[in-house]
Amino acid sequence: MHRVTRVTLEYQDGSKIDLPSEPSQMTYYLERTIVEGGDNLARLVESFGSQPSMDNPLFTRRIDVRRQITPPDKYFILPGIVAAVDIEVIRTRARVIDSDARVDISAVSGQVSYENILTGQKFVTDLFGLPLGGKRVEVGKFYFVYHSLRYFYVDAIAGDAVTMYLVESFQNGQLIQGEFVQKIEHSIFYIPLTDKKIIKRLEQRLHRLKS
Repeated sequence: MHRVTRVTLEYQDGSKIDLPSEPSQMTYYLERTIVEGGDNLARLVESFGSQPSMDNPLFTRRIDVRRQITPPDKYFILPGIVAAVDIEVIRTRARVIDSDARVDISAVSGQVSYENILTGQKFVTDLFGLPLGGKRVEVGKFYFVYHSLRYFYVDAIAGDAVTMYLVESFQNGQLIQGEFVQKIEHSIFYIPLTDKKIIKRLEQRLHRLKS
């Protein structure tokens, strides 16, 4: 099968913007970015990216667009007239699911392998179960987890109960947000976020979510 690993928009003025490479983010912006005429970026990319190429496992294709695009927001890409779209595609071996159901990537557990170089002991575990965070989350801070990528905000702590907002999670091409409460003991699974650019985006999303 073919897997799209990079999508670059070339605007009419010559400027270029890459879509986010993280799979859940890329899927969301491909499906939610409307192309003039009623199409979306996903259908354009799929129609060219799925064309067979037997020469190289990694190849690129250029799609002539010359139409206005309207993204769901301006956090990653901008509205405007796009002259062309460049896509990078990897041809890879995969198990194809033949079904009338759509499965989100987050439903499949990513696994990691560890080796103790002192003892030689090896083990495999689920990625989402790794305690990569600290001992205790803090109020007013943003956190994230991998597979699929999700961002959270700690709103309050009362005893051992933590009130959190799921600020940004893309699942099956949908932006999923919400509020929930869980025990403080689960802090070990939430990784502190320090990227100022991402925090700025999340602050804006959180403000709209709360309002």
